[in-house]
Amino acid sequence: MSRLRGGVLRRVGYSDPVSMLIDSLVFVPLAFYGTIPNNQLVLTALYQALGKVMLTPLTMTAVWINRHALRYGLIEQRRRSI
Repeated sequence: MSRLRGGVLRRVGYSDPVSMLIDSLVFVPLAFYGTIPNNQLVLTALYQALGKVMLTPLTMTAVWINRHALRYGLIEQRRRSI
């Protein structure tokens, strides 16, 4: 991963879609095989993967905001204790 310049966001941007696709293509067939028709099974897995990938930017933004809020809160606590 050291070949990828740009830090954590770039690594997450490459690894998350791959892991989400694998997760969806493994979980959905294992969980629902035999309970829904095979053509719907494939569509369900693909739509689940697509939904996860589409929500990745929102998730990354929420994590960034949370980390900055926590960091700001820690700085404020340190200033108050001095």
